[in-house]
Amino acid sequence: MKTLEERIAQNAIVKGSEVLEVGDFLNRMLDPAFLYEMATEFYNAFGEEQITRVLTVESAGIGLATMTAYRLSTSALYAQKNKNRVEKDAWIAPVAGKSDLSLSVPKKYLKRSDHVLIIDDFLGTGSATNALVDIVRQAGADLVGVGVAIERKYLGGGDKLRERGIRLCSLASILFADTEEGIVFKQNSQM
Repeated sequence: MKTLEERIAQNAIVKGSEVLEVGDFLNRMLDPAFLYEMATEFYNAFGEEQITRVLTVESAGIGLATMTAYRLSTSALYAQKNKNRVEKDAWIAPVAGKSDLSLSVPKKYLKRSDHVLIIDDFLGTGSATNALVDIVRQAGADLVGVGVAIERKYLGGGDKLRERGIRLCSLASILFADTEEGIVFKQNSQM
């Protein structure tokens, strides 16, 4: 998505290879018109799939997931981050690489009959996304795919999802990000 790449190039702050700050327009200060434009891209990619739930992780992905759910005429649902706490009557999955962190979704909100689209602001190593995939599978629901605003390809999470046969739509794919050399985008980021 060219407009997203332009906003990243103009406004993102690179803070090392694993930190890209985009709070000015994506996940702190939300631009509703721009979120709607991104949600429309996800609608174009997944709109024919009869999606019943859009799932994300609290908190940074909620704005984009909510707008995508609105665009798809369905509801948004977020997984809560749990540190050393067990939630009752919930689907729970650990986040790989973070021994004290898991994600949970109350069972009453995610059923076997659901067709789920996972939406998030970033995809890096894929640990949080994989926990969401695990939750969808625990529920016996159908995973339609994953949509992310920004895929950091150099961290490999997207490639691992694709290898597992999971349909992935990235609106912008970053091949390289460095404080001195800047950001390099992969062309034709989507799917």
